[in-house]
This record gives sequence, structure tokens and C-alpha cells, in this order.
Amino acid sequence: MSKYLITCYPIAGHLHPNIALAQELVSRGHEVAVYSGDNAKKTLASVELKHFYYHKKMNEIINSVLLPLPSKDTVTSDISTDRFPLLHLKQINKKLQRWFIETIPYQVDDITQIIDEWSPDAIVSDIALFGPTLFLSEMVSIPTAIFCVIPACSIPGPDAPTWGRGLPLPNSFISRLRSLLEKKIKHFALTGFKNELNKMRSRYGLPPIYVPAMEYVRRLPLYMVVGTPELDYSRRDLPKSVHYVGPCLWHRPNNELPPSWISTLSKEQPIIYATEGTIHVKKPFLLEATSAALAGEKLKLIMTTGKHRAPKDIKTDPGSTNIRIEQYVAHGDLFPFVDIVITTGGTGTILSALLLGIPLIVVPTGWDLPENAQRVVEAGVGIRIEPEKCTIKRLRSAVFEILDNPKFRLNAKKIGNALAKRGGPGRGGDLLEKMVKNS
Repeated sequence: MSKYLITCYPIAGHLHPNIALAQELVSRGHEVAVYSGDNAKKTLASVELKHFYYHKKMNEIINSVLLPLPSKDTVTSDISTDRFPLLHLKQINKKLQRWFIETIPYQVDDITQIIDEWSPDAIVSDIALFGPTLFLSEMVSIPTAIFCVIPACSIPGPDAPTWGRGLPLPNSFISRLRSLLEKKIKHFALTGFKNELNKMRSRYGLPPIYVPAMEYVRRLPLYMVVGTPELDYSRRDLPKSVHYVGPCLWHRPNNELPPSWISTLSKEQPIIYATEGTIHVKKPFLLEATSAALAGEKLKLIMTTGKHRAPKDIKTDPGSTNIRIEQYVAHGDLFPFVDIVITTGGTGTILSALLLGIPLIVVPTGWDLPENAQRVVEAGVGIRIEPEKCTIKRLRSAVFEILDNPKFRLNAKKIGNALAKRGGPGRGGDLLEKMVKNS
């Protein structure tokens, strides 16, 4: 049997898929350890997985980037969705360098120590942790795989638009020209970042890289994506190392029971579920707009705030009896009853919905969410609304458009079937075992 070191971020959207993969490997008799931050401690302990901790300083940086303090401001854009990057080059490069580059020495030192003490046979890395993928993969003789926890492959190619803002599929002259222009702008905007990355590589005796980091990782032996080609533009331009394994979902520890109120839900009226995910800590504009749009309608609206916010903090019509607000409900327990999911676009939410043939309304607020949102649109399984256009009227219209048009549910069922056929954690386990065997 083999030892697998999984490296990932300590937030639900990254941690949960890795837990699903880890449990699959453990069920096959392998040893698994997870390298992650302090915020993963409770969750990893609940599933009895060995936990190696981030360096204290790295933990502080990651928390400041991914888990900022709550704010009253509405999120409409961030590094990944800046529509005018040339106007904010200095700020963009500074933020990216802090997140991706300043943490590299801590990752390299931490993981090198883990290798010395624990001797893993393979490393499975989060796509956004550059230590394993862009450094250690060339410094140690241990095979390294990427586990991409979003349903889209970020390796650039002609079958997909330039990565970052969730652009439409480039299938016309205008869209191809726009994608090319975006690519050039992005390349220029990230020149400072690339230079700093190569300075860091030089520090470890590694040669410079002349292509984007997202392209450079195509050299790794295995790149797993938690999706299916049908949800990723049906791309044909990817290297053989890329494998779509389908959803790797983990909802809660087996010893936790679903809330009793779920069993009382009825399908007599449509059930709509709305969430802003686990790291949206600014103004809950989507929840409040959804509440205002659907209050008093002949349907049931269930919303979750996330554990960082209390249900009482969400503004709702006190006279509405069709709204229920909770902090958290496991999607695996709730989604069998749901007809439409309204979300900011988190991968776990989207894949959990599509596996059950549930269409979506996606209001992407940043990071990789615009990419997820556009794939929902391209696959015909839902509607995308930009945050600045997320009005009460527009949300209500989108909900009833989906309820009245069966094509959304039919397409969602087709994508759900395609996702299910990919194999999920089982397929990931097969590929990792093969990688170790061939190393």
C-alpha cells in the first residue's frame, strides 16, 4: 500500500473534495495525510485523517486572503474579476504575490519536513498551491498530481476562453478576438507576478518559466478535474494527463444526522434553495434580494447564511411564512427536495445540484465563480446574473423562467448523468494508484 500526501486550502470548497478523495484512498488500504491550515483541524479530526499544519505565517496569509473579516460592503469584483486590470496593475500583482509567492517558502519547508518524517509515495496538490506544483515537483523524486476542485480545467487552449472572468465560448470571430485581447491584457497585467515567481524559482536553483503557471503544470503526470467535458466546453485541446473524474463530494461526518425538519418538506410546491457559500463574508446581497423576490410566493424558500453569519442578520419580510433561514444544511440531505438552486457559484453547490438534475441561478461574486457560472450557461443548465444586475425583479424573473421552461431541468439531468459516469473518488483513486505504480 502507498502513502499519499494531500495538500489543500482549509476552506470547504477545497477541503471537502479532498476529504472525499482521501476517504476513497483509505478504503483501499492506503495511508493518507492532509497538509492544510488551522481552520481544517475540526473537520479533518471528524473523519480521522492525519493533519500536517501550515506554518503559522502561511496560515496568517491564507486566512487574510481567503477568510477575510466580515464587511458591510457588497462584493462585486476582486482580483479574478477585475474588468479593468490595466488600471490596477500594482494592486493586482501585490495581492497575487502575497497569496501565491510569499507562501511558497513556507510550503516548501513544511512539505520537505513532512517528506523527511513521513515519506509519502505521492503528493496530491491543490491547483493554487504553487509549492508542490511549481517547485517540489522538480526538487524531489515524488510524483505530484494536481487535483482541481473546480469543474473546469484552467490549462489554456483554443477550445476555451481566456481564464478569469467567465467569458463566453469563443465560437465566433468577435468572441475569438475578445478572448485574444483578454489574453494579451492578462499577460501584460501579470508580468510583475511572473518575474517575482521566477526570482523565487531561482532561489531554489530552478530555471525560469516563460509560460503562465496554469500552462506550465501540464508537464505534471496527472491533472484531475472534478467535472466532465460536457460542463467544460467539451474541450479537445488538453494534454493526456488531464482526466475529468466527476464530483468528489463530502457533505458531513457519518455520525451527524440531518436536521429533523428536512423530513417534513413537501413537494406540493416548488422548493428554492439559496446560498452564498462559505467564504462570502461581505453584505449578503444575494440572500436579501432572493428573500425580497420570493417572499409570499407559492413556493418554499430555504436559505443558508454560512456559519460566519447568523440567520437573524438577514433582512426578510417578517410576514412571510414561506421562508426558512438556517446557518448550514448539508447539500446531500437537502438537495433531493430542491427544484432550483440560487448560488454565488461554488463548485460543491453546483455539482451537488447537477448530480440530481437541479437547474441553477448563479450570481458569481469573484475568484473562480465566474468560470463556474459561464459553464452553467454554456451547458444550458441555468441562468447567470451579474452581481450589479442582481435586482429583485431580475431574480424573480429568473426563478419563474426556470420553473416554466423544462429545458433547464432536462439539460441538468443530462449533465448530471454525464457527471455520474465519470466515477468520482473511485476514478481518482484508480488514477493515483496508476501514477504511483508507473513512477
